[in-house]
Amino acid sequence: MMNSFWWGHSGAQNRCINWMSWEKLAMHKNDGGMGFKHLSAFNLAMLGCRWRIGDDNNIPLWNENWLVDAFPLEPINNIDLTCSGLMVSDLMENDSKEWTVRRISTRGESKGDYSVKSAYRICVQELIDTSYLRVNGNWNLVWNIKVPPKVKNLIWRICRRCLPTRVRLRDKGVECTQTCALCNEENEDSEHIFFKCPSSRNVWSMTGFFHVVSNAINNNNNAQDIIFHILQQLSKDDSTVFACILWSIWKQRNNQIWNNVTDAQNFVLSRAVNMLQEWKAVCIVASNPDSKTQEPLARKWRKPMAGRVKCNIDASFPANSDIVGIGICIRDEQGAFILAKTE
Repeated sequence: MMNSFWWGHSGAQNRCINWMSWEKLAMHKNDGGMGFKHLSAFNLAMLGCRWRIGDDNNIPLWNENWLVDAFPLEPINNIDLTCSGLMVSDLMENDSKEWTVRRISTRGESKGDYSVKSAYRICVQELIDTSYLRVNGNWNLVWNIKVPPKVKNLIWRICRRCLPTRVRLRDKGVECTQTCALCNEENEDSEHIFFKCPSSRNVWSMTGFFHVVSNAINNNNNAQDIIFHILQQLSKDDSTVFACILWSIWKQRNNQIWNNVTDAQNFVLSRAVNMLQEWKAVCIVASNPDSKTQEPLARKWRKPMAGRVKCNIDASFPANSDIVGIGICIRDEQGAFILAKTE
């Protein structure tokens, strides 16, 4: 049920494709998952506490769970008959080493205070084997990029082959063409859409790190390896731009398919840069409510004089580039839309 909800299922009339099992989604983000909770492990962590040894002399040394930082929790050894009856207290040599406080404790916490977080981590590590599901790659490069969550989610879906490209839709039994909607030449998979399609290559050629992208394309065979290669080479600032361009390219593809609108390559680039700048500005305002950066957000459109129209203009351009994106919007004295254009 949770898996279907995540992928968009909302009832019998709105079926969806479950691109990945919940077991894979629940893997740690560093292993290629989304970090969702394993419910069985989480329930166990909510209940799983034990007692720290006190001054009781009746705790058997060999067959009780008394070790704090080992697994299993009881000692493993070839027990000699002469020491089979030893108690834990027999290991205490003097008064200074006596355990006199009995309290709830947990393995994995230096102070011994029980923590559901640490208990859950131990349960996942030792009770749930997901090693065979792990996907190689430095996933921190993806999760640490300073971009909107929707961009990180897109990159994760590209790398995990969960994006509804036409090739993947055909793999899932959906009847559709496999041809790229932008070039109408090659099959539409993630590698083609984002890196090998002539349209996307033109977008990358406008950036200041095209040589990095080109080198990654030439030396890797799939979209995941290309992305990890590029993120490994780029600076933090360039990585954010790179990530947002991926998002804008996917939006270009969707506009072509669903709206029959062809986005120019320079607009794809400027849209990515503008989205990133707007998101950063919102983050600054959110982190500092008293900041004066809130003032521009309070501005309202003012209507022109009677019998006239108003034309609002905005423009932007990426650093180290001579490409400019502009937009205009014309409205009448009542604010009714007349004309708009982007270039």
